[in-house]
Amino acid sequence: MDKKLILPLNIHGPVLIYEIAGDNLVPHIAGNKSFCGECLNANEFNGLDYDDFVSCFGCLNNRNISFKEYEKECIDKDNECINKVKEYYQIAINKQYFDSTSYIAKEYADVIEKYEEFSKTAKQNKKFYKNPIYLNYRDFVKNHPQIDNPLDIRFNNFYSEELIDDPKRPNVKMVSHFYTANPKVDYDTYKEFIDYSYPLLLKRTKENTNSSVNEIKNEFKIIVNQIKSMLKEHNKVGLVYLFSDRQMRYLEKDFKKIDDFTIDDFVKLHYRTIYWFIK
Repeated sequence: MDKKLILPLNIHGPVLIYEIAGDNLVPHIAGNKSFCGECLNANEFNGLDYDDFVSCFGCLNNRNISFKEYEKECIDKDNECINKVKEYYQIAINKQYFDSTSYIAKEYADVIEKYEEFSKTAKQNKKFYKNPIYLNYRDFVKNHPQIDNPLDIRFNNFYSEELIDDPKRPNVKMVSHFYTANPKVDYDTYKEFIDYSYPLLLKRTKENTNSSVNEIKNEFKIIVNQIKSMLKEHNKVGLVYLFSDRQMRYLEKDFKKIDDFTIDDFVKLHYRTIYWFIK
C-alpha cells in the first residue's frame, strides 16, 4: 500500500501505524496526533484479499485460557471429528446396516418422487415452504437420525474436489464433483461409492484439523515480521484493530519490545487500543 494514501474508513481489521507530521492519514483515529497506516501484507494470506480474511486479533480475550490450552482444545475436537468419520465408515460398510435401513430407502424414494411432482406445479412461495410434502422431503434425514451418515449415498449428497492440470483449461485448477442422494442404489454400487468417498472425506477432515490454530500462528508471524520491518525506519510502530466506519478515540498503550511479543499476547489484545512496539 502507498504510505501516502489515506486509509479509507471502510478498512476493517488490524493495521500497523506510525506517527507523522501533517495531516492524519488514518481518519478512523480521532485526536490531535497524525498517523500513517499500513494494512497487513495481503499476499501472505494464502492468496486472500485483505478484505476477505478474518483476523484472529484478540480472539481469546474473553476466555481464561492460554494459546497452548486453546491449541490442545482444538486438537481434541479435531480428533473427535476424525474418529467420527471412521465411525461413519464402520457403520456404512456393514451389509447388515444396509439391509436394515432398506425400508427407509424405499420410503425416501417415495418422498422424493412426491416432492418432485409437487415442485413441478407448485409456486415457491410461503405456502410452498409450509407444505407437508416439502417439509417431509427437507427434514427426512433429520427425522431419521439412524441414516444421517455422509457416506450413505442413498440419503446424503456428497461432493469432492479434484486438482487438475488440463492444458485445454489452463485457468481451471480445481473441479468439484457433486453426487445427489440416490435411495434406489443397489448394495454393490453403494459399497463401491463408500470405497470412493471414505478416503476423500477422511482426507478432507484431516486437512481441516488445526485450521484455526494455524490461522492464528500465521497471522501472528506476519504481524511480527511486518512490525520488525517497519521498525527499521520508525522509532515505534503501533498495532490497532480498526472496526468502525467513523472516527473514534483509541487508547494508547506502550506495549513492549517486538521480540518480547508472544502469541499469548496477540490472542488477548483488545479493540479500541493502539499497542506501541519498539525494537
